[in-house]
Amino acid sequence: MNITSIDHLDGLSERDIKEIIGLIQVKAALLQQMRIDGEREGLTLDAYNKKVAGREPEDCKACDGTGAWTPPKPREIGVIHPSSAYGCVLKLYYDVTGEIAPRDVIRPELAITFAMGHAIHDVVQGALHRVYGEGFTDEAPIDMVGFVRGNTDGIIYIKLSDGRTVKVVLEIKSAGPSTYDGLRSPVKEHRIQAGGLYATALDAPFTVYLYVSKIWPHPMKEFVEVYDPSTFSGWWRRKGAKVEKALEARAAGEKWPEPVADAKPSECGQCSYEYACKSSLAKKRTPFARTARKK
Repeated sequence: MNITSIDHLDGLSERDIKEIIGLIQVKAALLQQMRIDGEREGLTLDAYNKKVAGREPEDCKACDGTGAWTPPKPREIGVIHPSSAYGCVLKLYYDVTGEIAPRDVIRPELAITFAMGHAIHDVVQGALHRVYGEGFTDEAPIDMVGFVRGNTDGIIYIKLSDGRTVKVVLEIKSAGPSTYDGLRSPVKEHRIQAGGLYATALDAPFTVYLYVSKIWPHPMKEFVEVYDPSTFSGWWRRKGAKVEKALEARAAGEKWPEPVADAKPSECGQCSYEYACKSSLAKKRTPFARTARKK
């Protein structure tokens, strides 16, 4: 039986699940494809000239040949992004209401780090398209509970060696040495993002976490996990339900609809809403919203 839905896990024994996890080998397939891609054979001068002469015009992929190019949209406002769903519940509320413009400072070294992460994703996703063909979809969108939206790194339908097909959510993470060297399992925040929100929204029974080191020679670590409903239900209880309740209170015109902040002082100092948040614990601000509710 194919395992392409969370419901398909019912009836499988722990032994079955462990066997399937052992057969899901995205890292091995990826590295094999990248080695194949790395084998290059150049052209002779005659072959080069024939290739150049045989070129034909193609429609621009950005504008479909119309000449009118629409620039990419900015990061969506008015939703919770799964990549930041683990954060302070008040920050998530501000994300959804969009009433405060976030402020961030991207330092030069951080901009380079982000660029490296994007490049790693492009390389991995490109190779996986060649490995799995139509069985791989990158940037698969999710839209759940009315205010959680985002895009996964990928959905893969993997044909196992025993003939069954398994559906997995793929999460690609680039990691510096301090994080990568200590990895023995997926990072908690990444489990919430992929194994919780993405897997629930896309009805995926398994999640593959692929960590790529940013340091030469860029080793990879792979973790495969079966769907655990408590990952999403725990997040919903701690974060999602509180945001939903606050949104309902806001719609009803209640005087104080905001959820109570649950951030640590160190989180407040890094929050893009800290400059306008009355509950901030950074810079010796009075946690007004928290103390006010204790009266």
